[in-house]
Amino acid sequence: HRGQRSPEPGLGDLAALAERSGATGVSVAFTVVEDPSAPLSATPSSLGLSLYRVAQEALSNVRRHSTASSATLVLRTGTEDGAPWTEVEVVNDGRPRTGTSGGGLGQRGIRERAALHHGVAEMGPRSVGGAGSGWRVRVRLPLSRPSGGTSPSTMTSTVTSTEESLT
Repeated sequence: HRGQRSPEPGLGDLAALAERSGATGVSVAFTVVEDPSAPLSATPSSLGLSLYRVAQEALSNVRRHSTASSATLVLRTGTEDGAPWTEVEVVNDGRPRTGTSGGGLGQRGIRERAALHHGVAEMGPRSVGGAGSGWRVRVRLPLSRPSGGTSPSTMTSTVTSTEESLT
């Protein structure tokens, strides 16, 4: 019906996202690593939506800005000092495609999503295997708000890349 919206995507939609990426030329292996002490079911839908959008942007960047023909998408849960978290990680082994650097808005959006939820974003070239060994995007979001009322603007966001390199 007109005016009705589809439900927002979440963690349960990541497998389909990986499959759709394969249809557009990048084969994506999807893996779930779930810590029993931090079950996926404990992840709020708002965090699930943000992690889905991070994975969507990271996979889009692989298609647009990299020579990679394959990537991995990992959905992972765990705990740090007893505090549960959920993360997504997208890794590819391609090289930057010449002439495709963007304006960095995708990376900025990923960092902003992580900060909004008091999480950490790591993006940059992989150091494994020498030059041209790919790109990694990882965003970890805590399932509970940090104590002390920390604002998103003071949260950690690690970017190990330059804005021009988006693969």
